Amino acid sequence: MDRETIISSFVLGILVFVFVVLLDQLENDLIGILTWFLPMFIPVFIGEINNITSDENPKSSTSVMKKHIYWIQVICFNTLLIFNVISSLFTKQIIKKDEIVQVNVLKDFVTDMLNNLGYPDFVIGVFTSFVLLIFSIIIAILLSIFMVNLIRRTYIEGTDKYFN
Repeated sequence: MDRETIISSFVLGILVFVFVVLLDQLENDLIGILTWFLPMFIPVFIGEINNITSDENPKSSTSVMKKHIYWIQVICFNTLLIFNVISSLFTKQIIKKDEIVQVNVLKDFVTDMLNNLGYPDFVIGVFTSFVLLIFSIIIAILLSIFMVNLIRRTYIEGTDKYFN
């Protein structure tokens, strides 16, 4: 492996770790922020990367790149949707010391199962958020495949009214 690949992998690993830690600490706020900004950032960050080349003849996006960005947007949106739905379904309001506190019952259940491993609560919380995120990604990918096939059948394969 060359040096750039190693550095890129290292930076990506750090970004994923920071994201999971933020997800553990700021779950609902982070999901809300990403739901609003992610659909706008993906096409700009990935789809327009060709504009920062030093060539006089910048490359234009291919159909493969457009398809790739479309899939990333659909999967990211569905991941945020599924994660938010799971969080909402399993969040209960309880009274602790005369205060109403929101508790994610599913996250507490997974955390209780992992408490026997002897790791600090922070590490177990981050790992629990990571497990829930992976579960959400898997469901989101399946949902995305179903949605895209349904949309494709309805708007592309079924008729020529919508696209030339």
